[in-house]
Amino acid sequence: MNRQIKIAALLLSAAIIPVAVPSCAIDKDESTESRQRRVLEAYIYNYNKEHGTNLQPTESGIYVLEHNQQPGGQIISGESYVYVHYETQQLDGTYTYTTNKETAQRLGTYSASKYYGPTLMRLGNGSLTEGVEEVLKMTTQGSYIDAIIPPWLSGSKYDSYYGTTQQETESIRYMMNIRRVISDITQYQLDTMRIYMNKNYNMQEKDTLYTGMYFKKLVDAGQDTIVADTEVKYRYIGKLLDGYVFDTNIADSAKKFRIYDSSKSYDAATITYKSTYDEMTSSSSDESSSGVIKGFAMALKEMSYGDVAIAVFYSDLGYGASGNMSSGAGVPAYQPIVFYIEIEEEDE
Repeated sequence: MNRQIKIAALLLSAAIIPVAVPSCAIDKDESTESRQRRVLEAYIYNYNKEHGTNLQPTESGIYVLEHNQQPGGQIISGESYVYVHYETQQLDGTYTYTTNKETAQRLGTYSASKYYGPTLMRLGNGSLTEGVEEVLKMTTQGSYIDAIIPPWLSGSKYDSYYGTTQQETESIRYMMNIRRVISDITQYQLDTMRIYMNKNYNMQEKDTLYTGMYFKKLVDAGQDTIVADTEVKYRYIGKLLDGYVFDTNIADSAKKFRIYDSSKSYDAATITYKSTYDEMTSSSSDESSSGVIKGFAMALKEMSYGDVAIAVFYSDLGYGASGNMSSGAGVPAYQPIVFYIEIEEEDE
């Protein structure tokens, strides 16, 4: 059965199961955690009854509803980077998050400006909750796992001086497809960039401009080098290797990729050329500053008036370990990016 259809069927089934157990009096002074445990146990009671199962929690309180483990898949360790396609739900069946375009379209929440690729999760640095880390360590690359994480595992063990701070107020169901487990995120980026450039532009690793960067002129106008302290205008399209367009200042391109924003100006951007690309680089990923990210500045320094080029570079030259995501749109962490750049002709 198709995985998405299977997930949808399972979720629908769970959503219509009434949460009921033999009646009991409710203590008005019942603690929040006790109430959360009771609601979760009621859900599992009904789930077991409906599916003929006898699910038992892990020592910490996680329930695994389904686990299709890939034989021989790479194990997820405490220091792994893991690409995961996943969805989350409340116990009443309400979706709270999805990385799947098809699910978002079905729910009516899809937006072309949002990124629906797999999410990079990093273990061992406090960026994940205790529950998510525990679930990931149960499985391997290529596997699917469906688990309910109780709210008392929704904080990070690194919070408040290594003491968990609960984030959620209810149990959350995580349905995760483990796409890839990575031990060296830098090498992974270099490998994926090499494959992309070889496939699309017949370029090899030896063709890199700098470590972690490819550059190729698509149109060479043959103009002289732009001298320092000259202000130039440029157009660009920024995208990820999988084709997701996260930004452009070309109105027609924005409309083509369905990310047009009528409140945004699509005038050509301007930058003042300097003697070195470092002087043209923003001190941060703040796009409101006068500089640009390092890889973009490096590409501009290779270009002159009328040139059109493609620049592909890894996250060290881009948005780094944090990315620049906002409301589901932008560049995720540790992502190589592609820029098509055109420098406008010199003003007369």
